[in-house]
Amino acid sequence: MSRFSEHRLLIAILGIPVLLSVGLPLLADLNALPLPAVGALMLGTVALPFVLLHILSWTPWVERIVPILHRDLPGTTGGQSNGLRIVLDPEYTARWFLEHELEHTRRTWRWTFLGKWVIKQSERGRIWWEAVAYAAGVNAGRPLDEAARAMSGHRYDFDVTEDEARAAISRHL
Repeated sequence: MSRFSEHRLLIAILGIPVLLSVGLPLLADLNALPLPAVGALMLGTVALPFVLLHILSWTPWVERIVPILHRDLPGTTGGQSNGLRIVLDPEYTARWFLEHELEHTRRTWRWTFLGKWVIKQSERGRIWWEAVAYAAGVNAGRPLDEAARAMSGHRYDFDVTEDEARAAISRHL
């Protein structure tokens, strides 16, 4: 299956529930339904795309669906993931680096975009968010000491020592 076909498949998977959320209320006689049923219908059809993303996040499809772009990034940033796409600096070609960004995408899908925002409001949540992604990189072949050194570096807005970073990453291995 080509990447174009995979993207069309994702649009179909996520687009059908959205169309249903618009179409079902128009087709149903909402006045004939009790108010809790109308609320359940609306909530269920709106929540369905998020449920599908959560389910897809546990499959190997994430790597096949999310566009992976290669661009020069500023400073020491080697990659970025916002849940919809991954941007990698061409200098960072190791498999573990891609796994780190894919894990960020999986977590964004599992927690939804709002959940990601809530988690990242606390320093403890930001440390957890990065530790899980660094553990994915370690599982893909990155040395633990190198991952701990990178996590304790200056690029993040939390303050952890290398030993604390190593312990946080190790909890997710």
